[in-house]
Amino acid sequence: QDLLLYKEEGFSKVQGTVELAQAVLANTAPSGHDAINQILGRLQEEWSALASKMVETKAILDDSIHRWAGFLEQIHQLNKTVDYLESVSNEISDFQTTMSEKRAQLERIKCLDEKVRCEKIEVGQS
Repeated sequence: QDLLLYKEEGFSKVQGTVELAQAVLANTAPSGHDAINQILGRLQEEWSALASKMVETKAILDDSIHRWAGFLEQIHQLNKTVDYLESVSNEISDFQTTMSEKRAQLERIKCLDEKVRCEKIEVGQS
């Protein structure tokens, strides 16, 4: 953000330099005018190129920040899913003694297995 403020300040300084150069041109022999004008033109072109790069860089940085925020949200969701699956797994992992308890446990394990298969776990580019 600060660089963009400097961009405006830089444009002002370049414009001020151009205005000061007018006074210099008034006191310079005509043979020296071309060299001064060329230098001023290069200064303006270089500053414009630098200012364009600053705007482009800011856009890239803003996009990167947005992507990282998306990644962090995806990681948060993934952690919640892993915590849930771990808690359910811990609940159903105790050995059961009777056949009916074992069948119920098997059904819960199958249900958890199906949830895991259906869960779309993906952290990638947004």
